[in-house]
Parts: sequence; C-alpha cells; structure tokens
Amino acid sequence: MQSVKETAANIAASALSGMEKTKAVLGEKVEKISTSDPIEKDMATLRKEDRIRLAELRKREAYTQNAAAAVHGGSGPNSPTFTASGHINPEKNPFHNHNATNDVKNTNKPVASQPTNAISS
Repeated sequence: MQSVKETAANIAASALSGMEKTKAVLGEKVEKISTSDPIEKDMATLRKEDRIRLAELRKREAYTQNAAAAVHGGSGPNSPTFTASGHINPEKNPFHNHNATNDVKNTNKPVASQPTNAISS
C-alpha cells in the first residue's frame, strides 16, 4: 500500500513540475514579446532557466520525501508524509512573509469619533 501511495505522489510531483516548467516557458515568451531590449530578453531567458531548475529541485525533494514516507510508513507524529510539492522552506521563500500582520492601521486618515451620549432603551 505504501508503494502505491509513493508512486501516486511521485506522479503528482512530476505533473506539478511539468506545469511549472510550462509556465516558465510561456512566461519567457510573453516577456520576450513585450520588450525590444535585448538585455531584458536575456534576463527573461535566465528567469525561465531558474524557474525550471527550481521546479526540478522541488520534484526531486518530493521524490525524496515520498521515499522517506514509504520507509517510515507514517508511524509517529514527526514522520514524513507523502507530498507532490516537495519541502519548501518558508524562511527562504522571498514571497512568504512571517512578520506580516493584518491589523496595520492607516494613520493618515482621521478616525471617526464615537458619539458619547447613547440613547438608552
């Protein structure tokens, strides 16, 4: 049963990697079409290559994690689980901000005051 789960997770990881690679290629084409600057075109190619390498790395990480999950069989609270996306370290992800808060107030606008004399019923 574990090998079936591992195989399914590996297929999903491969499919996810393929989609990310396709997005990288299409993104490069859009960037190349939208600019006439040769430096920007070269940068688009470099970004594409980086995204493809990252997708392949995540796929390999998912394969490794799925193999570990198959070996451990889900025993214990800290045992690895099957995944399609690989292990992504949130501290290294520049788009993931742990310090962001949703309760930031705009101090440029005046605050409406509450009426002090309420009508009692």
